Amino acid sequence: MNIQIDVPSKPIPARGDDSAMTEREINQKVAEAICDTLRWNGREFRLNQWVGLLDGEVIAVADDLTTVFHALRALTSDPQRGMVLQVGPQVDYIRRGWGKGKTGISRLA
Repeated sequence: MNIQIDVPSKPIPARGDDSAMTEREINQKVAEAICDTLRWNGREFRLNQWVGLLDGEVIAVADDLTTVFHALRALTSDPQRGMVLQVGPQVDYIRRGWGKGKTGISRLA
């Protein structure tokens, strides 16, 4: 089992107002940065790696989803906490086509 653990010290970007960001928003910002740049807090990521986030911190990196999911659940059993992502281009929206089962995924440029 190959799990990399890291606790980033890089500050999380805040919203324009003074309100606190939710854990989900913090994790989303980190996930977007990782997918856009393939880097976070001095660490480099490869396309298709799986990354586990908790409170904006990278808690696990592996080549398979199961390993990262189990690492996340070992730290918290609450299904509302944490995020698991696959490193790659962001999907901005899903477009449904005409006809049965036709779905296209589009990226906004």
